[in-house]
Amino acid sequence: MRKRNGLLALLAVVLSFSLVFTGCAKKTEENKTGEKPEQKLVLAVGDEGSTLDPNKMSDLYAADVVNQTFETLVKFDANGKIVPALAEKWEVSPDGTEYTFYLRDAKWSDGTPVTAKDVKFSWLRLLDPKTAAPYAYLLTDSAPIKGAKEFNSGKAKADAVGITVVNDKTIKVKLVSPSLNFLSIVTMPQLVPINEKTVKENPDFLVKDNLNIICNGPFMYKEYKPKEKVVLVKNPNYWDAKNVKLEQVEFNFVSDQQTATTLFEQGKLDLTVDLIPPALLEQYMSQGKAKEISGLNTNFAALNTKLAPLNNPKVRKALAMAIDREGLTKILPRQKAAYAFVPFGIKEPDGKDFREKGGSLIEYNVEEAKKLLAEAGYPDGKGFPELRYLTADRETSKKIAQYLQEQWRKNLNISTKLEVM
Repeated sequence: MRKRNGLLALLAVVLSFSLVFTGCAKKTEENKTGEKPEQKLVLAVGDEGSTLDPNKMSDLYAADVVNQTFETLVKFDANGKIVPALAEKWEVSPDGTEYTFYLRDAKWSDGTPVTAKDVKFSWLRLLDPKTAAPYAYLLTDSAPIKGAKEFNSGKAKADAVGITVVNDKTIKVKLVSPSLNFLSIVTMPQLVPINEKTVKENPDFLVKDNLNIICNGPFMYKEYKPKEKVVLVKNPNYWDAKNVKLEQVEFNFVSDQQTATTLFEQGKLDLTVDLIPPALLEQYMSQGKAKEISGLNTNFAALNTKLAPLNNPKVRKALAMAIDREGLTKILPRQKAAYAFVPFGIKEPDGKDFREKGGSLIEYNVEEAKKLLAEAGYPDGKGFPELRYLTADRETSKKIAQYLQEQWRKNLNISTKLEVM
């Protein structure tokens, strides 16, 4: 989950896997003694999220946590199909502009019922200009709800938004026009229902002392240690709690490979994404200590198109065409080069892969990139200002940033300053 900021000119690499580490030997030993194996999952998730407020979050790491503590109206199943979640069913009007969701009997973690009002409260809060939510565009542009853009821009009041609570278990949503991706948008963690009590009593969504976050997902918050970890426990009030096998989930904020490797070697880590050095990963997999699970993710660099010279399309295209993506996959093995935003692995109704069918939208062509840069007024990079590139404090992100820095220097004679956030 990453916000599209301006033109996504630089599609660097598809992160095509996650790693699941299993302590098989340890669990077998426990089973032999007759003791029940501990139902606990420990993850290394990279950087600490900026907030646990679903409406305000904008980073992948916070979303990982919120996806476990909250539940949206609908969700994707293991096969990528939209299925019921908080809503047990829904109807779409013949013209495709009105969706009616029917909520199941569900409860918040404090035992109170989840209602349609909670959904409307959350969506309006996301759109409220006072919230300044980075992902408000989901409902104003990606799948625009009637009146949403006007309310978000301060040109209309909340009651102009096409969200209607029919009763406690029914909510209707009126779109500006038919949107085939509306249900996909509804799966986003920014659109979970929010308990108004949390916003009033714990506006910063903290987990400390006597403060906690009321949630409606399979897990709820137990402990939060800044810059260290967040611990979740099974939510007994979740509507499908009987099918939740884990008792606890622990998210550790780990951004460097050495720490992740040490945790794994000590048997303290079950799952991580892209934090084990490739050589060790191959070793662990050959020893049966690690398994690989394919996933969908695209790394990209977002350019600030409001600033010169990045407001020039020729400059943006030159930067994009000057990147040898295949070379990047040699630095980051087991990943695929991305020549478009949508990654491989998404099937169309006919069963064919969308990316394979759609083909590449960008190419590696240094000569064409130099030509475009010259046409923009910067022959051989002369006069081009130093670029400022912000990157996350994790090994993969820094490797990608360093690679792009070198590609632009070598191919376009452009200097780039890297800054770790």
